[in-house]
Amino acid sequence: MAELSGNLATGVALLKQPVENKVIHHHHVPKIVWVSAILFVVLCLVCSGWYSTVQKLDQYQTNDLKYRYLKLKANPALHRILVLTDSLCQNQLDFDKTVLQGEDSVRNLIQRLVDAKEREVSDLKRKMK
Repeated sequence: MAELSGNLATGVALLKQPVENKVIHHHHVPKIVWVSAILFVVLCLVCSGWYSTVQKLDQYQTNDLKYRYLKLKANPALHRILVLTDSLCQNQLDFDKTVLQGEDSVRNLIQRLVDAKEREVSDLKRKMK
């Protein structure tokens, strides 16, 4: 009887402190969702590249038509300049570098003129005070 009452007291003590069940939820995204998202991003990049290419192609075609119109309708002096430019572009390997250097020199000249005018304006303002 003493053994049974001891076991009963132990059982009651264990029932007063129930075992905690910890539930840990793991949420995961299925692989098909990841694959779909990656394919969607790739599709968006391809479409934007395609759109950009089409825009550049349209610009090249428009510029080609403008050039061909100038060659067709231009006066003789402009026609000679266009033919000379064509031959320079075809015969000189560094034609693009020459053009870029010329543009840089013109840009620098314009900047120097703007700086000179700004100095003139500041000198005139100083003289007015």
